[in-house]
Amino acid sequence: MELLYRLKMTESIAFEGVSLLLAHEAPSILIDRIESCESRHLVALTRHDKRSLYSDERGNVPIWVGIEYMAQAICAYAGIKSLQKNEPIRIGLLLGARHYKTFTEQFKKDCPVTIEVEEMFINETDLVMFDCKITDRIGGHLCATAQIKAILEVDPEKETVA
Repeated sequence: MELLYRLKMTESIAFEGVSLLLAHEAPSILIDRIESCESRHLVALTRHDKRSLYSDERGNVPIWVGIEYMAQAICAYAGIKSLQKNEPIRIGLLLGARHYKTFTEQFKKDCPVTIEVEEMFINETDLVMFDCKITDRIGGHLCATAQIKAILEVDPEKETVA
C-alpha cells in the first residue's frame, strides 16, 4: 500500500525493483532500474554489468536488443500507470518499431545505457506510440532511436485488447 501511496503523491518516481512493474520474470528482465517516470515520459537504466540472455562471451550485447530495452521500458511505464489506477499489471503487445536507427554496433559490457520513452499518442483502445532513444551513460553518445507502437494492456481473460 505504501508503494501505491507514493505513486499517487509524487510527480516523478524511481524504482530499483523493475520486476514489480513488468509481466516478465528473470532472466527475461533486461532493464535494471527506473530512473524517473512522469506523466508521459520514463527513463530506465541497463547496467550491462552481468550476463544476460543476449550477451556474447565478452559480455557485449547486440544493438538489435535495443528494441527489447525500449519495449521493456514501455512495459514499465504501463506498469506504473496500472499501479497508479490500483489495477493489476498486465502484459502489453508490441506491434512494431519504425525507423530503428543504430549508431553503434553493440552495447559494451560495463557501459550502462539510459533508455528514454516518451508517449506521443494514445487512443481509447490503449494503442500507443512512443518516441524512444538509448544513450550511453559514460560518453553520452546516442546508441539507438525508434518509434514503437504497442497496445499497453492486453486482458488475457477476454483474449482481446483491454
